[in-house]
Amino acid sequence: MLMAWLCLLAAVIAEVAMIYFIKRSAGFSLPGPSIGVVLAAAFGMYMLSRATLSIPISTAYPIWTGLGGVGALVLGAALFGETVSTAKLVCVGLILAGVVGLKLNL
Repeated sequence: MLMAWLCLLAAVIAEVAMIYFIKRSAGFSLPGPSIGVVLAAAFGMYMLSRATLSIPISTAYPIWTGLGGVGALVLGAALFGETVSTAKLVCVGLILAGVVGLKLNL
């Protein structure tokens, strides 16, 4: 089961990498970042599929998308100068609470 959770973690990291490359690809007009999008997406999907061999999809998928969304917010703020409002932080807190709840109720 630990391996499944590590696969899910790798899928989340790949999702965040894909988000980074999407932003850098300039609408898929730059080949390097565009290839990064495809590779990160493929790897993330593969790792998610491996995780769901042991983790129910009803748990794995919401965790993957939720943590990917949190990663997008962090990337946007840290690397792209996007603003982070109190409302966004509250919503991220709710996402994280949902992720913890899903993990605890597996």
